[in-house]
Amino acid sequence: MECQIRKAALEDVEGIAKVHINSWNSTYKGIISDDFLKKLTIESGIKRWRERLENPSEKYRILIAEDDKQQIIGFIDGGENRGEADKYDAELYSFYLLEEVQNKE
Repeated sequence: MECQIRKAALEDVEGIAKVHINSWNSTYKGIISDDFLKKLTIESGIKRWRERLENPSEKYRILIAEDDKQQIIGFIDGGENRGEADKYDAELYSFYLLEEVQNKE
């Protein structure tokens, strides 16, 4: 499978939210309570990711992966180390892929 990696833009908010929520539901089912997972909504995800993309920082990045149809299939976000600052320059905060593209070449 071919994919492209690029910096996220504000118009990617819905796609990022869908990947985030769908990944949580497929990955954490049976690990985290169903009640918690049911409370995760695309709408709340859109709000969360919109806030991050509307207020960009040089210390924070979101990169998305798109398939050959330009559909968002995954993303990572990271930036400034939030812990022991003198040990590492940066930190990967999250890495999400849709279940159907996991373990693909």
